Amino acid sequence: MSQAMFRLQAAEGTMPRRSFPELERLIRRLNETDSSVAPDVTEILAKMAMLALSRDEDPYVLLGVLIEAVVVVLATGVPDKDQLETVAAVRQMLRERLAAHGLD
Repeated sequence: MSQAMFRLQAAEGTMPRRSFPELERLIRRLNETDSSVAPDVTEILAKMAMLALSRDEDPYVLLGVLIEAVVVVLATGVPDKDQLETVAAVRQMLRERLAAHGLD
């Protein structure tokens, strides 16, 4: 098992409960904001990932969280009839993005 896989598996389910008051305020504000004027959630998600990296968060934990988010979106957000095709598309997209950064 690679060191990265070991660290990802070790982090799974063992993340300490941490408080993020700024993030919690942002979430409350978004929930109270009219959706027609609220910021784009995908933009916020991307910025949060970049913020985590800029604050020296453990990249292996961040990868684990992002992978789990992908799985949750696929399992709960994508209709059952589209899941297999969408999983295949996600795999292909990941392969292409990794190759684009020389990580294949």
